[in-house]
Amino acid sequence: KKIGKVFFVDSPGFGDTEGPKVELLNLLSISDLLQKCKSVTPVLLLRYQMFFADDGQTTRQTFDRVGMLFGDEQNDVLNESLVVLISHAKNGSLEEVRVVLEGLLDSNSASNTQAFKSIARLISNGIAENESWVKIIDPLDPKGKTKILSIIKGRDAIEKPNG
Repeated sequence: KKIGKVFFVDSPGFGDTEGPKVELLNLLSISDLLQKCKSVTPVLLLRYQMFFADDGQTTRQTFDRVGMLFGDEQNDVLNESLVVLISHAKNGSLEEVRVVLEGLLDSNSASNTQAFKSIARLISNGIAENESWVKIIDPLDPKGKTKILSIIKGRDAIEKPNG
């Protein structure tokens, strides 16, 4: 959907597809789309409950797949451009998310890939430093669109992600 000069592209959530083959095809399609863009500001919309489910496996898998999209330079790229919006938090807090992420990072699990560690550390540090690009949002808030656009515009877009 186009709003001003911003296009919003929604994709299925990781794990919300008809299995691994469809998920891989979605990942390849997203990667192909990124290659065709002049600039991109990646926005992760994550459900609050994801951080507290299944001993962190969904969180690890999600961050791994995001890492696949941005490759070896993900730290440099995402550090300046990533927006993380957490929904359905009701009485939850960003500090609780940070504590969970730190716990997963400290676990030294074999499931902690470099992509997971990089993105989890980035988000945890963003929360600890009270950065504006990590927010809990209410998707039903009538002013939500304006708040989200403001957060996105406050980040550096990835220019020419194809090259």
